[in-house]
Amino acid sequence: MIISGEASGELYGSLLATELKKRQPEIILTGVGGERMEKAGVKVISKISGTIGFIEALSSAKQLIDTYRLIKKMFKTNRPDLIVLIDFPDFNLMVAKTAKAMGIKVLYYVSPQVWLWRSGRVNKIARLCDRIAVILPFEEAIYKDANIPCKFVGHPVMEEIQSFDLNIDGLKKEFSLDLNRPVCAILPGSRHSEMDKHLPILADTLDILSNKYPDLQFIMPLASAINWDKYSTIISRMSNAGALMVKDRAVEVLSVSDIALVASGTATLQTALLSVPMVIFYKVSPLSFFIGTLIMKIMPIGLPNILAGRLIVPELLQETMNVSELVNAFEEIYNNSEKKKAMSESLLAIRELFIGKNPSQEAASMIMDMLK
Repeated sequence: MIISGEASGELYGSLLATELKKRQPEIILTGVGGERMEKAGVKVISKISGTIGFIEALSSAKQLIDTYRLIKKMFKTNRPDLIVLIDFPDFNLMVAKTAKAMGIKVLYYVSPQVWLWRSGRVNKIARLCDRIAVILPFEEAIYKDANIPCKFVGHPVMEEIQSFDLNIDGLKKEFSLDLNRPVCAILPGSRHSEMDKHLPILADTLDILSNKYPDLQFIMPLASAINWDKYSTIISRMSNAGALMVKDRAVEVLSVSDIALVASGTATLQTALLSVPMVIFYKVSPLSFFIGTLIMKIMPIGLPNILAGRLIVPELLQETMNVSELVNAFEEIYNNSEKKKAMSESLLAIRELFIGKNPSQEAASMIMDMLK
């Protein structure tokens, strides 16, 4: 059973499922996920919720409770030999506790970010999980210091990028982009709570930038996990300001871009691994942010900055995530070729951390070993 809780985790689950089916065609896969996992051969028993933040998660509480009960029922009626937990810690650690009590083996793939949030979780994870596959290089030492069997397998985003044949000119033509004009990607996030906070600010920012830089082209991938009908008015407004809309295809959109405005999360690593200069932004409800500041261990929060060990990409969070600050941060990069070049070189160094790793293959090997 593979359990993911949001769009990025569902991608990782689909890549892992594909690899498992390749190795063991008769393997039976069930799980929590979405369309990509279904296409990869997983019988999805419940759809991902796509929530973020403490207050925002309450809106999906009933769905999460129903899903948890369904998983517990399946443990009794159609007991899996092993469960793979992908990120989504508050939910998945509850599942791990139930699985452990029933003697079901547990692999945590894409472990909770204990280095960012609650380090006390390390011991809890040690009690509940048999093995851990981590996707960031510095995480391995954290778990090994706690005597948890752990392996750095690489990041599935790198695996995803390497699966594409990125013909830049061909993609620009397909997206109806002018080959000779610069491109700015806008990645607003992959959750409804993010759209609610980010889209109005991004639309106002787009109005200013499109008027100020008429030669600049804008393109925005629309995550399939979002009900875009809810945001049709603001999407139409952004389209009228010149932004091209593309369903999903974030990697391909970023590959044709010269600069990007990106919501904090997995998309920032996609952007970094493609060496695209960027501005990172993020906004949640005031109460969620306040609670987060009480338990958060480190700043910055952007993955490129965390991996670099220094602030190489500007971050605009909460109050600083506003139109004026976004425009200024964009212009400081866009109008400064030296700064843009330096940022691209720093991002290339991050890419080197993941070269030679194939996370789905390595995680699948761990699973096969555990199943023996």
